[in-house]
Order: sequence, then structure tokens, then C-alpha cells
Amino acid sequence: MKMQERIQKLLKQNNLKVTRGRKEVLGMLMKHSGPLTIETLHHKMKGVVNITTLYRMLQQFVSKGIVYQTDFRDGKAYFEFQERHHHHITCTSCGRKEEVRRCFDMTFDKVEKESKGFATIESHMLEFFGICKRCQN
Repeated sequence: MKMQERIQKLLKQNNLKVTRGRKEVLGMLMKHSGPLTIETLHHKMKGVVNITTLYRMLQQFVSKGIVYQTDFRDGKAYFEFQERHHHHITCTSCGRKEEVRRCFDMTFDKVEKESKGFATIESHMLEFFGICKRCQN
């Protein structure tokens, strides 16, 4: 299936209107191989949507589970389209990011059982921080 068809299907499945802006934003996120800030995404889009509209779109995508939002402790929100769920490890010295392919959601049942005030877990955010091999040497 072509990317544009995938995007249209994804928007329709999530009850979102199929617009040029939404298609272009999702297309850009799908093409990029890592998380992007709003500013970087806006710059790459070269004025297709204004920054306020872009922010609203990204928040809709996050709430629908289409796009993953994370924070790498630098005061910026990062957004990423994920074909499969994953996390990241970030070097606290140089900022290098690497994908962590393992997910730890297998412990959700235990967390739910131990929780006194929550019935279910709907999502999670997990990021790792350390020093990469280049910075360690």
C-alpha cells in the first residue's frame, strides 16, 4: 500500500478529517527515522501549516495513538510516528539518541495489581538516559 493510501486509511480509522495538512504532517513523520520537535517539523514543512495548527494536529495524533510524544530532558517535546512501539536511550553528554527495541509493558499487570487507585493502564512513557561510548572515552 502506498504511503498516501496508508495515511488516508489511518486518518479515517481514527475519525479524523482527511486534509492536506494532516496528510503532509503524517507523511513527514513517517519518512523521518526518529523523533522531531515541532520547530524542526515546521521548518521541514516549509509553511504548509502554521505552528499553532501543527501543534493542534500533533496533539490530536497523540491522543489517538497515531503519534508518540516524548521528552528528552531538553525542554522540548518530540513527536514520532511509530510502526511498532519502542523507546529511546539518550546520551546526557552529546544528546545522541538510539532506539531501544525492547518494551517493558509486560509488567503492566503487576503495576495494575499493586495500584490502589487505578483500574487499568492505558499507555506509558519510558526513556533511558546515559553516556554513549564516544563520550565515555
